[in-house]
Amino acid sequence: EILILFMSCFWLGATAPLVSAGTTTTTTTTIPGEGGDPLVNLAYVLLKTCSSLALGFVSVRFGLVDPKRGDLRALSFYIARVALPLLVFKVIATADLATLDWGVVAACNIGKLAVFVVSFLCSYLAYKRRRGKGQRLLTATIFGFLTTASNDFAIGIPVLQALYGDKMLGYIAANVFVFQTILQPMTMVLLEIGKAVRGGDEDGRAPSVCGMVWLCFRGIATNLVVIATVVGLAYHFFLAEAVPKENGVRVLPHPISDVVDLWTAPFTMMFLFLNGTALRCERIGFWDALLTLMKVVVCAYVSYGVCTLLVPSLGDGTGR
Repeated sequence: EILILFMSCFWLGATAPLVSAGTTTTTTTTIPGEGGDPLVNLAYVLLKTCSSLALGFVSVRFGLVDPKRGDLRALSFYIARVALPLLVFKVIATADLATLDWGVVAACNIGKLAVFVVSFLCSYLAYKRRRGKGQRLLTATIFGFLTTASNDFAIGIPVLQALYGDKMLGYIAANVFVFQTILQPMTMVLLEIGKAVRGGDEDGRAPSVCGMVWLCFRGIATNLVVIATVVGLAYHFFLAEAVPKENGVRVLPHPISDVVDLWTAPFTMMFLFLNGTALRCERIGFWDALLTLMKVVVCAYVSYGVCTLLVPSLGDGTGR
């Protein structure tokens, strides 16, 4: 995925100025990445994204940051425990869900679910079959989740804003809502079942059904992103109408919105930097390539195919 992102960045960086020059008919000067041709905007978004990833990679590569020494512990806490839950809450609480075409949302998540199931079954049946059932179940769940989990905030929002402006951000909120309430809990349940089965494999006892149910419930109930989703939905349906809109857009009340904006402002850069620190110079194997293709190519085309069935205006070529 990182390789594809870098290639896209370099290709768009080289071609976007040419495209922009060929399509511009006025003498108006625009700041790169702010307005103007969507392809130019996308090129600059990918350039900024890759620069953040590269900074994290270089920092570890040259010993400036050492994850084993605990240098990234505070950053990981901020991203996972503070910024991400707040962003989930903000996006869901302020989204205008009533204006969305839910056929598009359904298509995106049906495609994800289909790819998850296929990746899960292939991994469970074919990847290192000599291991115990519990470990195979855990690996298959992680591989399935890998092919469906999307970076909606650090990459998704900037890309959508570059191509469409703010009018499509509601679809990010809707997809986050569906993912956090269906796909992620399903993944957590499978992980808890896998851990219970692995424990049974190790001590020779069958896992307790009640124990698995309790572990699943505890894992879901204590997940901060799930909690943020529930709180965001509660605000959206019961409190959002009490706060006046600003320029036709739903917002959180002041000073809550000011605090949330301040606390989440560094998220994109910090998240991408942290991902960059995890990059390694290793060879690409069969399963790496297969799972990446399932995520980047197969999932996209399956979702598009389902969308042509659920959104008639797209199927007949009259919609956008």
